[in-house]
Amino acid sequence: MEEIQNISNMPDKVFKHFFTKKDRNIVNRVKECASSTCHEKISPSYINVSLNNFKRGIVYFSKGDVVGFVVWKEKTEEMPNSMKMLASMAIERINFKPDTFMEISLLCAKMNTNRLGSHILYDINQYCLDNSIHLIELYPATADLIQFYHKNGFKINSTRLPRTNIYQPRMYKIVDHIRIKKTNKTRRQRQNPIVSKMTPARKIEYYNTLLHEQLQNEHNYTILDNIFIPPNTE
Repeated sequence: MEEIQNISNMPDKVFKHFFTKKDRNIVNRVKECASSTCHEKISPSYINVSLNNFKRGIVYFSKGDVVGFVVWKEKTEEMPNSMKMLASMAIERINFKPDTFMEISLLCAKMNTNRLGSHILYDINQYCLDNSIHLIELYPATADLIQFYHKNGFKINSTRLPRTNIYQPRMYKIVDHIRIKKTNKTRRQRQNPIVSKMTPARKIEYYNTLLHEQLQNEHNYTILDNIFIPPNTE
């Protein structure tokens, strides 16, 4: 059973609704949300492709406005490429069942909506449990999102796009029941680790929390060095 930090109730007056690409009015509203929320991190062409080729999605409304959404595909492959590639994923391969592979195409949540991104991933996890889906995969668009997904149970299982020489992390999560870990501590503002200021040993230790054990090597450490570039302060 996966244990995560306490997730409060759904943000006040936020409601969710399941939809498909046949719901054109909702899809158009979701596109508007993506254009205003994700355009600085995700290209318009990728947004359009994702919202034209998904299978199902969940949209979140607040006061009549779209404040977040997630869309995905449900694969029917015997086994996802990531699991074929990593021979050391013995437990995951044993537990994997056919027709249970979800690929998240796009997830967006507006800022200042209390932990909506984590709520969305919690809802996705529950959907997978209800529909016998055992594996989730996605491609985080930025280094910040790598950390966000890692905090929600994802790990890197590839640093390169399939059949290309383009380096972009792919992350996966084995779906499990979630037990909420209650805490009385006041939640502090999330701090992004400035990797360049870490000692070499601490940096490798941090990278190893992100990477599947078979990917923990100098080649992938170098790739992550290029991803976690500190912000330009000039």
